[in-house]
Amino acid sequence: MESPNRPNNADPLLFRYVATAEESNQPSINVVLSVQGVLIGGQIISAALYAEALKPGANIKDAATVFALLQQDILAERGRYIHLQNPWVVSAAGQIPFNPGSVWRCRLDAVDGFFLGPVR
Repeated sequence: MESPNRPNNADPLLFRYVATAEESNQPSINVVLSVQGVLIGGQIISAALYAEALKPGANIKDAATVFALLQQDILAERGRYIHLQNPWVVSAAGQIPFNPGSVWRCRLDAVDGFFLGPVR
């Protein structure tokens, strides 16, 4: 796989963690991101794992075709986005619940700051 280029204004260290997840195609480290005053936490995953998590059920008409196009678009943008599995979000309004197995996506250059590890 060709290494993606780091987007302008994206933190080089965070980009490296994302690139590592892309290369291994395995869930990576836990991270907490700050994006416009909102905290988002989860485990960094690759674009391929993110796309796979979005795969619709077999009973949806034309699901395979739609998924193939979606997956192609997501993989073409590798390195520009950070993908998290099992995310949680805390804003001024409180915590936003997600179902287990949910995934979340954000442009790398939109992240204001981050720290590594889970929150207790």
